[in-house]
Amino acid sequence: FMAFRVILEQLLTEIPAALGIVIVDWEGEAVEQVSRLHKGEDQQLLLLGAHGGIFYNRGNEISSRTGGGSLVEITMHTASRKVMVFPLVEGYLLVVHAAVAALVPEVRGIVGRYVGRLCAEIAE
Repeated sequence: FMAFRVILEQLLTEIPAALGIVIVDWEGEAVEQVSRLHKGEDQQLLLLGAHGGIFYNRGNEISSRTGGGSLVEITMHTASRKVMVFPLVEGYLLVVHAAVAALVPEVRGIVGRYVGRLCAEIAE
């Protein structure tokens, strides 16, 4: 999964407001992560990744049952942070933990440019 790290580091560089990015699998386990957080704060990123997956999956179930179709993204905005969750391939999600100043449409566009590469790496 070394290629994941390289791709995530490029993504982190392109999103200045990002504090960390993690790919999680269907069980909420981190596949790879990169971070600007201090050592010890990495657990926070793993926790956000796992719970981001739970929120995404639950939201996707509700959306599907109510005729909305599959979610393309979920964003959680708190007083001090934003957490954006994007689906990759079946069972894998990309979770971006960002400062509150992050512009969601900008992050969405940048992530969109990387999704194909990430999905190709998962498929290998």
